[in-house]
Amino acid sequence: MRIYDARIARFLSVDPLRMKFPSWSPYAFAFDNPILNIDLEGLEGVSNAHRLYFINAGIPLMDKVTSAEVGFSALGAAFALGQSAWEAGYGNEADIKRKISANNYWGMKFKNKVISFGSFDAGFNAWKLMMTGRFSGAYNLLKGNFTVDQLEQAINYGTYSYDPLTKGKYVKHMLGNAKNVLKRMLIVIDEQKLELTKKSENLLKDSNGKPISIDNLSKEKKAQYEANKKELEHLDGVRAKVSASIAAVETALAPKK
Repeated sequence: MRIYDARIARFLSVDPLRMKFPSWSPYAFAFDNPILNIDLEGLEGVSNAHRLYFINAGIPLMDKVTSAEVGFSALGAAFALGQSAWEAGYGNEADIKRKISANNYWGMKFKNKVISFGSFDAGFNAWKLMMTGRFSGAYNLLKGNFTVDQLEQAINYGTYSYDPLTKGKYVKHMLGNAKNVLKRMLIVIDEQKLELTKKSENLLKDSNGKPISIDNLSKEKKAQYEANKKELEHLDGVRAKVSASIAAVETALAPKK
């Protein structure tokens, strides 16, 4: 997203998202904190709060909406994640932390106060109940292939209008948001995979650092090794779903010929 000269360790062009961050230099990198933050394409970094969002909401949400129980399509899953990240205050660490502690990733309120739920599933079920009760047509579209215009009409139709201030651009905005969020989610997934891989490699070493076989592990360490292997397989599956959602968004937002 920016021209970088590695010889002098400087950007030769400004951040294309500089207008979103007026308090930062347009030449800044990773919010001036390259240890805590990762800058994927010269855009926003991935902060610790964002990692918390992905671990506590992003990955479970992708699992939930693509499950047989819910059955969203790749594009439907992208919309759900983009909407969740937007309502959870992605980009504002204090907001994200509040929504995580409340298990409320859609900012649902009662009497102008954000509702707290006891678990991720409880928060998700409340969002699902709201969607099926008020926007059943839109919710059903998320299970198949749909166009931006079709979902926009379904979500802003009748008594309830989800976000009329966007004047017919809400769905496009949420999908564009989803694409950025999903790309950063890939980074967090890869970080999780790398950490698990290192832990598994360390389990297969003795106290002197020499390799040992799985058969020589204690019962507890063998169970941990198998748990790591299972979680790595799970993360591979989530990564494939995230990549499919990114591709679906790019297709849906591609200019019409």
